[in-house]
Amino acid sequence: MGFIYMVVCALLTVYSFTLLGYASKKTGQYNYEILVGTLMGKGGDYCAAVFLFLLSFGAEIAYAGSVRDAAAQFLDNSKSTPAYLKTTSGHRLIGALLWLGFMLPLCLPKEINSLRYLSFFAIIFILFFVVCMVIHSAMNGLQEDQHYVLFQKGNKAITPIGNFLFCFGSQINYHGVASELYKPTIKRITLSATLGVVISFVVYAVGGLFGYLDFGAAVNSRSSLQLYNPIAEPLFAVCYVGMMFKLCVGYGMHMYPVRDAVYHFVGTNVHRVPWWLNCIVCTILATATLLCGLFIPKINLVFGLMGSLCSGFVGFVFPAWLYMYTGNWHLRTIGFFHYFATYLLLLVGIVGVIWGTAATIYADAVP
Repeated sequence: MGFIYMVVCALLTVYSFTLLGYASKKTGQYNYEILVGTLMGKGGDYCAAVFLFLLSFGAEIAYAGSVRDAAAQFLDNSKSTPAYLKTTSGHRLIGALLWLGFMLPLCLPKEINSLRYLSFFAIIFILFFVVCMVIHSAMNGLQEDQHYVLFQKGNKAITPIGNFLFCFGSQINYHGVASELYKPTIKRITLSATLGVVISFVVYAVGGLFGYLDFGAAVNSRSSLQLYNPIAEPLFAVCYVGMMFKLCVGYGMHMYPVRDAVYHFVGTNVHRVPWWLNCIVCTILATATLLCGLFIPKINLVFGLMGSLCSGFVGFVFPAWLYMYTGNWHLRTIGFFHYFATYLLLLVGIVGVIWGTAATIYADAVP
């Protein structure tokens, strides 16, 4: 089911960027909140801002918690680590120090374009991590004591919907990418989205498959960063450092939608805010995500809830509605493909919001 979800989410994510491009061309607006408000009326922009804030805020929480988990693997598997640093509070202390030194500074620049080079190297580290996962699985996977399920059913097959919506929920950075893109046309926006989605799809598919063949059912209850031993396997020590670097960059990039949503609520934007004030706002928001990330034990719960509830709206429902609200939207004017694809995007978004959210809550409430 995971592979089916990925195929559907990947194709519809690219198409959602195309629809956002059409809406921007019609209105001349590339800010997500203003775009929704322009086409759907007063109040729609605030609704979009709430979903963007919650989705990005949830991502920040997950990134902060994941950095803690990665650091904990070094601490717990090293014989020379002081006893305190192997405790839960010790893990939180190291996570907070890493946040202060490497994550917070990346939240302070005003433009997402400032992180383009760091983002490129972060992708390289992710690809390297996936290659190492394949190698590790080839050497240690398919153990006799592992229980593999080739096709899930029931609530277990529905619960991951939110995770996949979250993983492909790149629409939150539509404003930053489209507005800073060289000659932002619909074609360029679609091509940019396609490149990012294809890379993500390959990483998720290969990493998910070989990780599951390596660890079996253990992947359902633990973060993937808790499955490897970076001390005993030097190659994974490099991978974990690279993954922590990627998480820091991702943390910085997800601060932009959080910050922009807050600015929209107070009637301004980042270009009108002084640099020092923007630093204060981002620091306060980042501190809140750090505290949540360090003390929320189940990161997958954050992914599932934010992905199903917020990504369903931001990535699927709103883009479909925006295209419909551009005017003159009929089967005879837009053609069968866009007519069918837009409704499919809307339907998948609604299913993700309702079923994904309910299944995530049920899975957490009922062991």
